[in-house]
Amino acid sequence: MNTSNNLKELSKLERLFSGCKRIAIVGVGNRLRGDDGVGSLVVEELSKYDLGDGVLALDCGLTPENYI
Repeated sequence: MNTSNNLKELSKLERLFSGCKRIAIVGVGNRLRGDDGVGSLVVEELSKYDLGDGVLALDCGLTPENYI
């Protein structure tokens, strides 16, 4: 994806979530199984940024039901 497409996708996300007070980003997966761990890796990358008070990025590993 090039930069122009990235900006378009970001703009779509901003419109989609503009009315939300809180957002939860839930990473699910097993890092030991290659691409199955992408959810956990996305949350790890997002945690490097200031996502704001209304955003929770949570790595649930293999058991997201334990976080309800």
